[in-house]
Amino acid sequence: MNPFILAPEERLDHWKEFRRSLPSLTEEEQLRAVAKYWAYAPLGKMVHDIEQPQELPTPWEMISDGNWDKNTVAIGMEFTLRLAGWNTDRLQLQLIKDDDISDVILILIVDDSLVLNYDYSEVTNYPETNITVMGKWRFSGKTYTPISL
Repeated sequence: MNPFILAPEERLDHWKEFRRSLPSLTEEEQLRAVAKYWAYAPLGKMVHDIEQPQELPTPWEMISDGNWDKNTVAIGMEFTLRLAGWNTDRLQLQLIKDDDISDVILILIVDDSLVLNYDYSEVTNYPETNITVMGKWRFSGKTYTPISL
């Protein structure tokens, strides 16, 4: 079942139950489950300015509205892991420009090595392609704060 096609309240409830189920899994299983869960998000045109993540709506607002693009999915993944108990020091958002695939994308880095939102529905190692990091952020307090490059 695709939780993203449910009514807004049902989507929020489903996401809450999904987050609550994660601690019963190993960390590796949690990462794979999060990657697969967010692969169901219907992607549309760019809806938010990803270079200003501190100004993004909350994931609750995004889930309720149902507006997702390939970059905001990384935000959803980060929030899911953090709300499931992962320490913010382990999670980092990076906006990268990958010249080999001619794309700019927001990815989630876990433990400085594992990547979510680079390969659709997969957890991978950091790509070994021609990448330029355009921005880095970590959640701090109530917002994302930049990390120096």
